[in-house]
Amino acid sequence: GSVAFFLLVLLPSLTEVDEPWRKRWRDAGRKRVFWIAAPAAAALALVALGELYVQSHQLGGLRYVDDVLKTDWGTRWIQRQITLSGIWIALAAAYALASRGREAFSNAALGVAAAASGIYILLVALVSHGDTVTGSFWAVGADVLHIVAAAVWIGMLVQLLLFLVWLRRDVPDEPKRQLQA
Repeated sequence: GSVAFFLLVLLPSLTEVDEPWRKRWRDAGRKRVFWIAAPAAAALALVALGELYVQSHQLGGLRYVDDVLKTDWGTRWIQRQITLSGIWIALAAAYALASRGREAFSNAALGVAAAASGIYILLVALVSHGDTVTGSFWAVGADVLHIVAAAVWIGMLVQLLLFLVWLRRDVPDEPKRQLQA
């Protein structure tokens, strides 16, 4: 959601802001993307370890991790971790490219991170309760849409709040008036 806010809301709105504020606002928005996306990706990694523990514990303990990973759930869990690694790589690339002034490439890397996040959500939905019913295509599709909508909504709200706090605290009145016009 934070990446979506940056790519779909903040970047297009920058056409309304004059330099040098355009660069400052873009940089502030990009910094906040990394503030949110990197800890969120780290939290997903920790939650994934917890999920693996719970699944193996239900079979009798950690000695059954190999058995858990051989199930459909385990296959999807491994695929999610690979996808999560891709998200991390895309975020790191976006950060590195932005710090070198390669804005277009940084934005593309953020787009890759957003797409990989969608794949991650699809993999979650493929082992959810919706996948167990007849006609699971529709149930999984609805589950994916629901999770994507929730993630984008929450992430955008957090980013908007952070951006408005920054705007109120760090920006003089003239650029604020430009946005109100």
